[in-house]
Amino acid sequence: DLLTRLLQEAVTTAKFSHPNIVAIYDVEDRGGSAFMAMEFVDGDSLESLVWRKGSLSEGETILVGVAIARALAAAHAHRLVHRDVKPANILLGVDGSIKVTDFGIAELLSSMSEQEDVVFGTPGYLPPETLQGKGYDASGDLFSLGSILFFCLTGSRPYEGRTVKEVIRKTLFGTVTPPSKVVNGVGPDLDALIMSLLSSDHSRRPSDAEEIAQRLEKMMLDRGATWDAPVAFLQRELREDEAPAATFVATTKLT
Repeated sequence: DLLTRLLQEAVTTAKFSHPNIVAIYDVEDRGGSAFMAMEFVDGDSLESLVWRKGSLSEGETILVGVAIARALAAAHAHRLVHRDVKPANILLGVDGSIKVTDFGIAELLSSMSEQEDVVFGTPGYLPPETLQGKGYDASGDLFSLGSILFFCLTGSRPYEGRTVKEVIRKTLFGTVTPPSKVVNGVGPDLDALIMSLLSSDHSRRPSDAEEIAQRLEKMMLDRGATWDAPVAFLQRELREDEAPAATFVATTKLT
């Protein structure tokens, strides 16, 4: 059953081609195992870039957001929800490409677990309703996008903690400081968008990725923002103290 689900997920992703999604070229199963042949992106992850630079400018953040929102809009149009949108799954090519990868992996691993009180994902990017055992839908991907935009601007997640449990509790019960209060130079339009994406109330959070893409594209045009691949940063080795901290783990639901 798991093999069938993996193949179905890969085939669904492979059916559509999008410049902001890592392409899947082939899927094979051999002797009880399965593998996918995927596009190679010559570069590094968004997570590593932010760790190297400390943070991104407002213009850079908006451009990254546009690419992610476009990818999510295309996926959601095919009824494909990502479930683990985070900086480590955003690949930046030295050719200037920005691509989302690893669609559906979180759902697949969750289905493998025999524990009903566990969800798979990355604390700090998982929406509150998922941590409460209320499922995951397209608006959960957009909550994750809000967390990514916050991370790009400030260099930290909106819900930080020393342990996984602390991050989860802050996601459920804490409040987010608007990014404009953390760093200077964040426009009120971007500030308001991020805060709406990070709404803990599922019903008040935007759920249309296409609408979010259009709002970010307007900001991009208003500011005349352009993306220049930070090749020097993408190719520099990370020091030990720069190692990314966000980790994909099995997380116990809290109610």
